Amino acid sequence: MEAQKEVSLAVIETLDLATQRDLAEKIFTPEGVGILKAELARRSEGFVGDMETAKGRAEIISQSAKYSSDKALVNKLRLALVAEEKRRFKAIDASNKEFGDYCDECRISTRQPVTDWEQIEAKRVAAEKLQIEKDVDEEFAYSLQELLVLKEEKAQREWEEAQEREAAEAEVRRAKAETDRIAREAKIKADAEAKAKSDAKEAAAKAERDKVAAVAKAKADAKAAADKVAQDAKDAAARAEAQAKADADVAAKKAANARHRAHVKKSVESNLIMAVGCTPTMATEIFDAIVGGEITHVTVNF
Repeated sequence: MEAQKEVSLAVIETLDLATQRDLAEKIFTPEGVGILKAELARRSEGFVGDMETAKGRAEIISQSAKYSSDKALVNKLRLALVAEEKRRFKAIDASNKEFGDYCDECRISTRQPVTDWEQIEAKRVAAEKLQIEKDVDEEFAYSLQELLVLKEEKAQREWEEAQEREAAEAEVRRAKAETDRIAREAKIKADAEAKAKSDAKEAAAKAERDKVAAVAKAKADAKAAADKVAQDAKDAAARAEAQAKADADVAAKKAANARHRAHVKKSVESNLIMAVGCTPTMATEIFDAIVGGEITHVTVNF
């Protein structure tokens, strides 16, 4: 939020690198560039050009030209920062060279006794050789020593330059790795948020589908239960009606059979009274004895 309050195109126009270097460097970061882009987007949203008039078209051209001015303004600040960095690196290189030269002087002066001894020793060895080879040998020994010194100094300079290049390349790799890490983390976060929203939406949709299915099932179960109760009641009524009819038929048959037996009994008793002069009581007793199987070879057919 602090960077967002400080960074703007208006601030860049009045920026003083000597006192506001930190703010200048904030501009050239993903956050700073994002703030400037948002400022330009707000300006674009508030502008509506009129293509129907020359004045309107001129205003559109002027508005578009502002973006070139903004680009040049930011690039000017970039060049100033780069120039400042170059001056700083140049001062560092100069200090390093001064120290390196002093180290070379110390190395040469420290080794000088050995160098002097080597030269004297070489002359001594050369003096023992043939006179014809003396001058050649001495010159060769001296040139060889100088060549070795030059090669050693060159190797030292190349090593130092290689170290500097490696350090610069390592810093570039570190900065790129940090940028890549920030981008990866931002993408992972965005993907996770998108997945969470998608999962929540799917869960809500599933819950709604489950709810609708549950309500439909409950209705179907309730209807099935009601239909079963109605069918059971209907079946029970049908069974009761059939049982009642069957009972009525049995009762009717029993009643008809009772009437028939009574008619047969009355007819047989009347015949006994008329045929043998039995009293009604005796006729009843004889009839009951015949029906009860007490009188053999005699039966009554109903």
